[in-house]
Amino acid sequence: MKKIVFVLLASLALLSCTKDESDIIPTNGQYVAYAEDLVVSLVLDNGQCVGFTLYVRGERFDYNQPAAISTKGEYPKYTYYINDLSVAVRFSDVSNFSGTLNGELRYEKENDGLMSAGVVVFEHETPTPFILDNTPLDANADGLLDSRQ
Repeated sequence: MKKIVFVLLASLALLSCTKDESDIIPTNGQYVAYAEDLVVSLVLDNGQCVGFTLYVRGERFDYNQPAAISTKGEYPKYTYYINDLSVAVRFSDVSNFSGTLNGELRYEKENDGLMSAGVVVFEHETPTPFILDNTPLDANADGLLDSRQ
């Protein structure tokens, strides 16, 4: 009987010492993905998405604002929602993840009295690698990627 109690206590001690993955939080900062003619930037704070920027062919895509950004999940899997776009991510470590973009982003603008509208549609099945990179993408805020100037 003493052996059974000892084994149970030892098992309980080992289980209580294991690290819970929900205690892990990704590194705060800007995560960037480069995919063909798109550059996607997600800004994370304690695992929550707090900022999103998209560049199409080097030009910032100004989607309908204000953006409704929300986060679901916990480390290592999250889904970030930006308006009608979802980004399902899986972290490989606290500063890198792969993300699958699905949905769309729309815009409407008035230029010289004329209304224009557009949409970028994402239907990706292959995850795109995102890397922690806090380098400004558009340091002078002119709407163009610095790497394209």
